[in-house]
Amino acid sequence: MKNSRAVFSEVQKKAGAFPFNIRSLEDEKRARMGLQEAVQHSLVKPYEVIFTPANTFVAGFHFTIALLPSGPLLITHPPIWYKPELVKTEKELEDENLKSVLARNLRESKKSKKKKAKAEGEAEVKEE
Repeated sequence: MKNSRAVFSEVQKKAGAFPFNIRSLEDEKRARMGLQEAVQHSLVKPYEVIFTPANTFVAGFHFTIALLPSGPLLITHPPIWYKPELVKTEKELEDENLKSVLARNLRESKKSKKKKAKAEGEAEVKEE
């Protein structure tokens, strides 16, 4: 119990609410014992290791988006080596609404916003 409290407080100081590695803690053996009890009491959530079958390929793409009042902004871009035309799948999306949402741009360009505003302004002038 004392060990788990010490390990949990060390985790809180070093990582806070973010993921951490057991190797980053001072005593790895003590940390393993202390973390078991912290996991049992739902103080820490373990990160499950994902296993894949032999002779298969798995790719994970992570990115960061900032949600701004003007719309979402992609902060991190996909890797340079990634080419969507080379990535094929056997599965296909069936829902048409979802397809249309995925086909849209993440953020509307400033030029198209100006054109739209200009067109709306002209339409208001014609109505008067």
